[in-house]
Amino acid sequence: MVNYKAVIENKTDCSTDPTIEMQGDTITLRCGYPCPHPNGIGNAVETGDAFSWVGGNCGGVMGHVEVQAKDAPTPSACKIRYTASNGSRPPIISLTDSGC
Repeated sequence: MVNYKAVIENKTDCSTDPTIEMQGDTITLRCGYPCPHPNGIGNAVETGDAFSWVGGNCGGVMGHVEVQAKDAPTPSACKIRYTASNGSRPPIISLTDSGC
């Protein structure tokens, strides 16, 4: 949904960080997708209190942010990594579950 709205509003630039509004939240974009930051993808998804956001930036086209399960035996190995779009491909989402 975020990407569709970004395209409609012509906010797909990879050199700036435009924003869109969805369901009362402001979502910061990178290349038309939520940027890898709590103010980007963090505002586009609902994680609840069981997860924590680690790292993240909206600068550059290869930044990433991780969402870790707080109560996992090894939270740093029980995570989802969201890597920004580079303009020629959508964001990459990868799972590490060895510490879950």
